[in-house]
Amino acid sequence: MNVFVNMSNVGGDYTVDVRDNMKKTATGATSNTGWVQSVGDEEAFRWTGARTGAYQDRIQFSNDLTTPVMVNVYGIWENN
Repeated sequence: MNVFVNMSNVGGDYTVDVRDNMKKTATGATSNTGWVQSVGDEEAFRWTGARTGAYQDRIQFSNDLTTPVMVNVYGIWENN
């Protein structure tokens, strides 16, 4: 597993927490990476590890419950 995320813009002066959610195609079993916390504009990071078989990946975002607005996130991610 090699998942790369590059956050180009997080709305306002806010930050978000990010993780990769992985679903194994053959069994439907899911697992997640740990959260990367307080990610802001122009930050990049990578999750690496071993896994076998085919997976569906999606990137999940979360922000503080006290954030008073909806926060838009822009960037790219790739998985190989």
